[in-house]
Amino acid sequence: MQSPTASALQPSLVGRIVILIPGHDYGYIEQLREGILNKKGHPSSDLLEKVAVERAKGICVEKKLSSFVILIDSLSSASATLVPEARWLEPGRLQLASLLLQRIVDRARYLRRSSRKVISRSQPNEVQKDAFRLFNAERLEFELSKSPLWNKIQAEIAMAKGIGQEHLET
Repeated sequence: MQSPTASALQPSLVGRIVILIPGHDYGYIEQLREGILNKKGHPSSDLLEKVAVERAKGICVEKKLSSFVILIDSLSSASATLVPEARWLEPGRLQLASLLLQRIVDRARYLRRSSRKVISRSQPNEVQKDAFRLFNAERLEFELSKSPLWNKIQAEIAMAKGIGQEHLET
């Protein structure tokens, strides 16, 4: 994204990983530009998942978490990893890191697709500004509770479950 209200394709391929530890109010996002292509030169989500799992384990060890589970939404990555804490998250279960990343990428995609249709955009709200900040971060550790995008996702989950924000587990 070029700004919270404009986006264009980048000249080079960028992969992103997101690691969340909601119980510790911790979020991590990183852009990867190398080591994300398979042998045929195509983008590989499995390679990104492998890096994400290794980073997640390193972060958990650094934070001295005594027991932890790393949830992966890719079955092939879960079975190929050498990290014993990695577990495959079955289809239909909510993967919060994937959801946050999807929202960040969706904002850029929407801006690109609507650029010819929209003449004048309104000022970005706090959630859109946060998506822009996270999209452009090369490497960023952040407090989940201070992320308007994360808070919006949590509120939407709470509404879907029919509970108030004050009762939502983090």
